[in-house]
Amino acid sequence: MWAAARPILLLAPLLLFVSPARAARTAEEGAASATLDVDLDTAAEEEVAVGASSGSGLQAGTVMLDRYELLSLLGAEGWPVAGVKGYSKVGYLGKGAFGETWLARNTGTQEQVAIKFFYRPGYNGAVTLLNMRIANYQEQAQLREAGAECDTPKNIVKGKSTAAGADRFALCLENKVSDPQYAHLVLQVAGTEDLEQWVQKNRRSLKSDVVKRLAKMMLEGLVQMEGNYVHRDIKPANLMVYEEGGQVYLRFIDFGLVVREGAMDGVAGTPMFMPPELWPVVPRSPRFTYTFDVYSTGETLYWLICGTTFHEKIFNRFGGRGETEIKRALVSNDPKGMCSPPSALADVYSLVVDYMLKASPSGRKRASELLSSPVFQGVDTSKPSAAVEQRPKPQQPPKPISKPQVIPPKQPPVVEQQAPQAPTFLEKCHDDKRFWFANVGQCCLREKYDPKRDAVCNRPCGPKVAYTNGQCADQCQATSAGQFEFSKTKFCCVAKVWKDKCIYPDYLPSGEGWRWMKQEKL
Repeated sequence: MWAAARPILLLAPLLLFVSPARAARTAEEGAASATLDVDLDTAAEEEVAVGASSGSGLQAGTVMLDRYELLSLLGAEGWPVAGVKGYSKVGYLGKGAFGETWLARNTGTQEQVAIKFFYRPGYNGAVTLLNMRIANYQEQAQLREAGAECDTPKNIVKGKSTAAGADRFALCLENKVSDPQYAHLVLQVAGTEDLEQWVQKNRRSLKSDVVKRLAKMMLEGLVQMEGNYVHRDIKPANLMVYEEGGQVYLRFIDFGLVVREGAMDGVAGTPMFMPPELWPVVPRSPRFTYTFDVYSTGETLYWLICGTTFHEKIFNRFGGRGETEIKRALVSNDPKGMCSPPSALADVYSLVVDYMLKASPSGRKRASELLSSPVFQGVDTSKPSAAVEQRPKPQQPPKPISKPQVIPPKQPPVVEQQAPQAPTFLEKCHDDKRFWFANVGQCCLREKYDPKRDAVCNRPCGPKVAYTNGQCADQCQATSAGQFEFSKTKFCCVAKVWKDKCIYPDYLPSGEGWRWMKQEKL
């Protein structure tokens, strides 16, 4: 069972990649391109679209991978008093459990970057900015993990030279977790939205040629890692989208689970995008190879084309019957027959289901082979050269000499505190039992693997009662003895003579991600 797997620590994503501006889309996208009209699931539609402005022109919060709230614990003046050498503050972006991120400008190159500081929240709103000297043992370990994750994308890019590989990864520019004053990271600016958010906003006008460009860019990223690294958490939320010159580009982010090719490690990833060999009974330390990322990328493309993942289709049909049934269904059902793609995407769809979503790892092709498919012939993912982009500016006649004027000094920009954003879809799952049961497929599959959560996702009605259509089957009557029913307030099986207590508390997890269970003392 999943719950029996070796517990592992899945760190929250530490990297934030944002973009200072969105380039305008081209007025005409080609009459030959068929429009892909994807109807995404209702649950995904309920996620709150973040639109709070950071004061810098950014849509702050749209790429906060660990669900930042837009309210600075450090306050509007939270930028370190001593400043950060070589950078000037532009505006506050957001915070996570372990730090805050601010938009800044390189005083030499004038480039915008994101700088993440790390802190320790205290009592009465007090906050201490961390460095290695004052950090405790646990905080030092977290800082080292942050530094290692910062270095990973740079190591991936250095690992080999491919035509587009270097541009498929958002980089951490400076690893300063050992800075004597303030531990911090300087992060590249690489997009205001992840692929999931971008598709939700553009799905009605999404063209087939854009889908193929996105597919090719994903494979270019896999080729760059092939033979050296396995990402282990490829999904729409970990692909940042940005526009340049009227074209869409993407970059991989979130490198907290990256391992070397062939490494033995614990279970990791997001269930909706994990290959079936890790469902549900897995080796204590499975060996990770390129086949893991090929499958996860295939699921991402399946979602892009069909509007939902193959995993979710299986879970909606077989969820609640137990982990063994889910795995059997993932292996025995052909994803090809569960979606009808637009004709303009039939070729790329066949590539996905025939060579990427194979149940057996041996049936999945390497990204380098997939990239040579005729599907991508003529699909250009390169950027315009600098020579083309930099056109000479017309010379202006010299301005007449005027009397010197006294210019008052500029006032520093006021960075207003932002109100906390509305709960995310997953926060609703964790806080509201009714919402969880109504959206069990999405609630169980969208987040990174957690053995406690997965136990109840596979058996929400306990070890002996099936779950179907939002409630426990057969009035919770697992045996002929006793009288039970499904409680619509507790959302579990209860004895009719004792309706305020679930009959299977031993099978309900508590702790991370299940606050409603903890509150109910289940």
